[in-house]
Amino acid sequence: MRHLFSLLILCLTLLGSMLFSACDQKHIVMPGEEDSVVTVRFDWNKAPKANPEGATLLFFPTDNPDKEIWRFDLAGKAGGDIELPYGTYDILVVNNDLPNIDFINQTSFSLFAAETIGDGTTLPDGTPVTLPTGMLYGAVLRNVSHSRKGFYIDDRQLGVVPQKILTMSPDSLSTLYELRVGPISIPPTLKKMSVWICGPGASMTISDEITKGMTAVPFENLSLINGDIVHGTCTAFGSRKDSSRNYELYFMFQDDYGRTFYKKLDITEIVVNSKWNHYVYVDIGDIDFSDTIGGNTDFGNPIGVDGWENIDVDHVVYFP
Repeated sequence: MRHLFSLLILCLTLLGSMLFSACDQKHIVMPGEEDSVVTVRFDWNKAPKANPEGATLLFFPTDNPDKEIWRFDLAGKAGGDIELPYGTYDILVVNNDLPNIDFINQTSFSLFAAETIGDGTTLPDGTPVTLPTGMLYGAVLRNVSHSRKGFYIDDRQLGVVPQKILTMSPDSLSTLYELRVGPISIPPTLKKMSVWICGPGASMTISDEITKGMTAVPFENLSLINGDIVHGTCTAFGSRKDSSRNYELYFMFQDDYGRTFYKKLDITEIVVNSKWNHYVYVDIGDIDFSDTIGGNTDFGNPIGVDGWENIDVDHVVYFP
């Protein structure tokens, strides 16, 4: 009888263990401490004509410098979902569809910059020539806290409020320069003309839009309007925050005899006093190039061709 009782106790014990083991298979799961799905939206009200092919977001941890920097590449202009660890970040976003710039210093929020790409030539005065940047867009958010409740963004207008969706509002970072020169007076021997803008920066830091270095950028798709007005556009890293920067138009001419001449015009006041931050309309008005072409004058000096005879057709306006 004692053995039967002991066997009964053993069976009950084993049955209880099995029941508790079965219950343990259904345990409560809490959200991960490190990762959370985040919805990112781009608001293009500051740049309504923007239509980028994609954007790159970078999250720089500020609560712990040893944490990893998180990068996400999103297609299109709407945004998307990402998985981001909880923490506090400085955030920046740029469109990633521009072939004529490189992004440098990508591990530093304050030094992250877009750098122009040279075309391998320099102007006769030594200024390096770089390709037009294309329109770069970007946005910055500082000290953004991400937790289970959402995002806490310290903003003077919004206050410190939790937000379930992270909204970024990119604005133009490149400057569009539109050129209009004329009516112009030219000698009949003029064959073609190219125009560059000298003074834009060779690079721009995204966090503060400060430009460094200096470059010359060609005006593209030059054309003659009504036969005597030169028109063209280009994009570059211009900045009105640096009041010491000078801007010039650099004209190159070639005549029927293969001689090349140049003329420079200071347009600093036009650029600095532009009504818009990222659009500069350069209207020179009446100008006479007759005393520039074909002689050594105070306005222009003949120079050797030195490779300039092979200028990209998009950067040249031809005269009949």
